[in-house]
Parts: sequence; structure tokens; C-alpha cells
Amino acid sequence: MPIIYDTAQARFEGAATVEEALDFALWLSATEAAQVDLGAAGPIHSAVLQCLLAARPRLIRPPPEAFLAACLADLPQAGPVAAPTAAPIEKMSDKNKTRKT
Repeated sequence: MPIIYDTAQARFEGAATVEEALDFALWLSATEAAQVDLGAAGPIHSAVLQCLLAARPRLIRPPPEAFLAACLADLPQAGPVAAPTAAPIEKMSDKNKTRKT
């Protein structure tokens, strides 16, 4: 999974494709004081990049790719990296699905 969600933190690991954009947008809109760690991010689809630019979460670590880091340089910076305090949560889109009985 390219984006790992904790309570108020999303960690990118590897490439983030367009398939991750909806879950990421929902997580950003539902998470107060969201923080994003892009230190291990690979290529990021433009839809995910637009979510970052629109929501402006606090950036824990910038992405390793210089051009992407420059695009996100205006995002607010988070304080020191803290260890996650909770188990990863389920995908946001899974919570929005309704069950037929």
C-alpha cells in the first residue's frame, strides 16, 4: 500500500497512483491537523499532488525527488517526527460503502 494512514499522519511509501487519490482526499478532509510524510515517496500522480496542494497538510518530510519537493515547498512544515500512536486505520472509502442486507 503506497499510503499508510495513521490517526493524523499519512506516510507515502513508493509510487502513489490515481487509485489512491480518492482515499487520500477523503482522509485529508476528515483529518484535523493532518500531517504527511513524503520521505519515502516515489512518483506521485498529479491527482494526489492536487490533493496535497489544495488541502495544505503539514509536511513532516519532503519527497526525495527535487522537482516534487520544490512544488511542495510552500506547504507548512510539521515539527519533529513522532512515532505513530495508533494502529493504521482502514481505508476511508471502505467506511463509506454501505452493506446490502
